Amino acid sequence: MARWLMGWLALLAVPVAAFDLHLVYGEQHWQFSKEELAEMPGWHFTTETPWTVEADDYHGVPLAVLLETVGAPQGPLKLRLVALNDYAVETDAQKLVDADAVIVFERNGEPMPVRDYGPYWVLFPFSDRPELINRDIRNVSVWQLKTIEINP
Repeated sequence: MARWLMGWLALLAVPVAAFDLHLVYGEQHWQFSKEELAEMPGWHFTTETPWTVEADDYHGVPLAVLLETVGAPQGPLKLRLVALNDYAVETDAQKLVDADAVIVFERNGEPMPVRDYGPYWVLFPFSDRPELINRDIRNVSVWQLKTIEINP
């Protein structure tokens, strides 16, 4: 137990810039830094979330843009979203795209540290779309995201 805790505490101390977002599709692998993600067409939005105290301003890349950037095929796809602590969930890609999923990397103009949902968080515009506040969407709102696996 102590060994696990020490490892997790060490992970929390790693600078945000040390983490890249990984995408995997079959044998293809992509690695994006926060700076590379910031160069993609982004989306700024303000929203409350079920996990935060007040509305915050977020900036990130829409999932649809990220999938297009890596050339993910059109049609039915499954995504497996994996967090730094190895929490993983599988979901339908189109469901997330239709719900305006954004891979956010800034909160109120600042990079998001690991201890504060970062460095990457699958987030939705909950304030603009209150119908998204449901168990299914909460389950795929993966914070501390490290990998997106794309599966046909």
